Amino acid sequence: MTMHDAGGTQPPRTDTLDLTQPVAAWMPTLWYPSYTEGMPTLCVGLAPTPPFSRPHKAWLVETPGERAALVAALAKPIPVREGNVLDFRHGPDATCSRRSRFRPRDMVVAHYAPTDERWPHLVVAAAPEAVVQAVGAASLVRERYIVMPFETEAEAHEFLVHLGAIAGRAGAGLRFGHPAH
Repeated sequence: MTMHDAGGTQPPRTDTLDLTQPVAAWMPTLWYPSYTEGMPTLCVGLAPTPPFSRPHKAWLVETPGERAALVAALAKPIPVREGNVLDFRHGPDATCSRRSRFRPRDMVVAHYAPTDERWPHLVVAAAPEAVVQAVGAASLVRERYIVMPFETEAEAHEFLVHLGAIAGRAGAGLRFGHPAH
């Protein structure tokens, strides 16, 4: 296993998928640092398709303790529940699934750019309490965040421009974060 330059692990891919192995053996991950105060660091895994229906798995990490717990969980196999179903909720998801500590006054939106073109661009929005109450905490990641994946930087920027226009028309407060190039 080799360390990816952004701090994630990138294990070698194999032709056989053994889901009884530790997650890190079959799901390469990449860490996306936060460039915006209060926003989480992301750990994104490339899920093998099939058997997974979505190509990416993202964990939003808010503290060094959560990061250490997630790294430890990725070094173990995923628990399996009845019916031979992988139970991420009681595996790595449990390390960073509690309600977010971040309480923004306005909507905070950040673009997370990958360090490798094979990985997605992610736009993460942290909703203020009024939005959380309006849409329901259960519909948000960590009861606070909306995560949108994009294949290219241009698609992510187009979405950000659209979001900014909507916020402007509504008179809503919106704060953007983007990595410096």
